Amino acid sequence: MDINTRKDEKVLNKENIIHFPEGLIGFESLKDYNVLSSETEKDLHWLQPAEAPDIEFAVTFPQIFQINYELTLTDDEEKLLKIEDGDELIVLVTLSKKTKARENETLLNANFIAPIIINFNKQLGFQKILTQEKNPITITMKG
Repeated sequence: MDINTRKDEKVLNKENIIHFPEGLIGFESLKDYNVLSSETEKDLHWLQPAEAPDIEFAVTFPQIFQINYELTLTDDEEKLLKIEDGDELIVLVTLSKKTKARENETLLNANFIAPIIINFNKQLGFQKILTQEKNPITITMKG
């Protein structure tokens, strides 16, 4: 199944719990995540493991960076997410904050190599690691 994020404008509901059968990269043992929306930034959301509420992952839609994915899911990935219709999927990227010590500047980094794909209808998620053999990302510039 091909996924194109150009049409992805769904709003996350902060009361959803998403089950990640394989967990997230580095956190494979944590399977269930609350989705929390930022009270101050409309495009900022948090994934918080139900089993470890002291951990949070900042996530957002790749479109805010003018990035559109064109992803292809394998049959196994489609089964994992129980996909019936591609319109039920959303794609998120994780965010991290880094501070440059010398310049006292904070940088926001988005991980485009391991997007999170969520089937909100089934409340299932999967983090896909993209290979560098393909260019899965297209950049669109507003003119």
